[in-house]
Order: sequence, then C-alpha cells, then structure tokens
Amino acid sequence: MNLIVIDIVLNLTEFRGLPHFCCDVVTDANIGIKAIMKLKKEMDRRFTIRAEDIAEFNKLPIIVCVIDELVSFVSRAGSKETMKSLADILSLLIRTGRHAKIYMVLTTQNPVVDDLKCDISSITSRLAFAVAKPINSVTILGEGGAEELSEAGEMYFISAKHKGLEYLKGARIKKDEVEAVCNHVRTKYEDMQWDDTYKFTIDANAIVENMENSPFVGSITTAQEIEDVLFAKIILWTLERETVSANAIKLAFKDDKIGERQAKRFVERLHSLGIVGEAIEKLPRKVLITSVEDLPDEAKGFLDRHSYSTETNELQESLQAEGLFDAEQIAVSTTEVKTAISKICPTCGQSIIWEFTPYNQQPYA
Repeated sequence: MNLIVIDIVLNLTEFRGLPHFCCDVVTDANIGIKAIMKLKKEMDRRFTIRAEDIAEFNKLPIIVCVIDELVSFVSRAGSKETMKSLADILSLLIRTGRHAKIYMVLTTQNPVVDDLKCDISSITSRLAFAVAKPINSVTILGEGGAEELSEAGEMYFISAKHKGLEYLKGARIKKDEVEAVCNHVRTKYEDMQWDDTYKFTIDANAIVENMENSPFVGSITTAQEIEDVLFAKIILWTLERETVSANAIKLAFKDDKIGERQAKRFVERLHSLGIVGEAIEKLPRKVLITSVEDLPDEAKGFLDRHSYSTETNELQESLQAEGLFDAEQIAVSTTEVKTAISKICPTCGQSIIWEFTPYNQQPYA
C-alpha cells in the first residue's frame, strides 16, 4: 500500500517518516493541490495499463489518499477557479479512483454539503462521530442519529456491505501512544530493502520548484502561516477575557472552523507565552495578562510580524473612549446582528470596518 496524507491543519504530523508514504505528510496547500493533480494523472495512467495489460495492472499497489479537514483544504485553494478545478478533480477521484486501486479517505469537522464543494455522493463507506446537528448526520450518513452520540469513541458506520447504520465504539488512543507505534514502525523497517518498482512517489521538492509555473496554484499561504495569523487574533481576543478554554476559542472563531485539537494547541501556545495559567482539571485557564503592553517581548514580536502592533490596541482604546466599543454590552447581547463602524486606520491610513458580534468581544479589521 502507498499512502498520501494531506494535513494542512497539522493534526497528523506524528505519522511523518513512515515507509508507506508516497511523500512526507503534506502540510502546505500548494503542495497538496499539486499532489492531487499528480494522483489524477496516475489514475489515468493506471486505466491505460488496465486496458492494455491486466496482469501488469494487478501488480500495482493500492494507493490511499487521506485528506484531513477537506473543507479547510478546498477553501484555501485560492481563487474560485482553483477551488473549482480542485473540487472537480477530487470528485473524479472519489467517483472512479477505486477502479484504478486508488481510494480516498476524507474527514471534516464541518459536514455541510455546500462547504464540501466536491461531489461526495459516490462515497459508499461513511463513518460519523458525534455531531452538533441532525443535518450534519444526514450529510454524512444519509440519515439522523449521529447527533445523539457521545464523544467517548461512539460512532455510526454505513457501507454498501451493511444494511442500515452499524454502531461502533472505539478506544481512545493518546498522542504519545500514536507516536510510540509510529516510532516502532520506523525502527522496524529502517534497514529493510524495499522493492519500489511499482511504488507511486511524489517529489515534494520538485513540486515546490515548479510551483510558479502551475496554472492552478496562486498565492496560497502555508498551513503554519495561516495558523499563526489566526493565533495573533486569538492573543488579542484573550487579553479581553478573564478565562480561556478550547471550547471558547472554537465558539469565538467559529467562522475559521477551528477543530478541537487545534483549539487545544492554541491554548497551549498561550500558556507557553505566559498569557494564560496552568491547567486545573478541566476548568478554563485563567488569563494572566490583559494588555498588549504587558506581553512578553516574544509575544509582542509575534504580533508585530503578523501586523498586530500596539497601534492596533491604541485604536481599540480610542474606540472605547468614544463609546463605540462596549465589551460588556456586546457580551449580553442575544442577537446575531453585527454592528460595523467605519474608521480610519492610524497605521496605513485606509478606511477599515470594525465588526462586533455577541461571540466576539474583540474588534477586528
């Protein structure tokens, strides 16, 4: 088996270096798009081999392509044209890839049909953990039920081989256990001689070198850059609060579709900067710093690198002085209506819009 893992939200990096990979875990959206394009070409090549020499086709290994957070991957494809091209290729791989021994494994924490972009109707095997709404369960399984599951490893599975939903319950595996298994596999197969005659490989370095000539790839930032920009916003948002938790971050930044693991990672980054305190059981972390001026130099430098300087904080304070920003009033609001205030940015001189919502007590341009 050959394995491709596209992980632009950095959830599966523990699996790097395993011998099954066609290339290392892909964490860059640019490389991910090119990898999908190469996989489509490999599918076409295999169809040709199958038509001409079935014996040769049978020697080809199975290719499994895993895309973690499909919605985020497609949405970061740049222009609408690039998104459509990527969605069309993915739909084709989903629909016909199995006939070329290519199988797709797609995951998302936001199972909404309109957000998925590509056609998932041909996916015959589906698995759902606990979801927030019945419509999410319908999107995955074709019927409700997953919204009633707990988060203790319960899941529903459906496939062409089973009639109706099959209830399953899996064991929780800790991160260090995953790393231990991966290290064992790496060590066991480190000195083995592999027959790569039929192995499908992707040269990530060559992809990077040829990226400028690609008609599909535009100005797509890396997963780490995207996460850092979001973390800069979270730092400023945290300064306005008394406590912070992973759930609070997910709710406040729900438009960014932050997953549970990513939210917990943000909390740990806040702690490493000294912005929030130690974890006490499952309680929210206490915020230790409440102003940009009191942040450590490392945090200030991080904000400056991502265009969130102390001048931005001064603008917020000027809004508060003018009575245009009232965090307490916004916090008790029960509507979803956004209030927008046009201001002139003191940094660049351009007109900007500050938006306020009941879930977001920090104004953002």
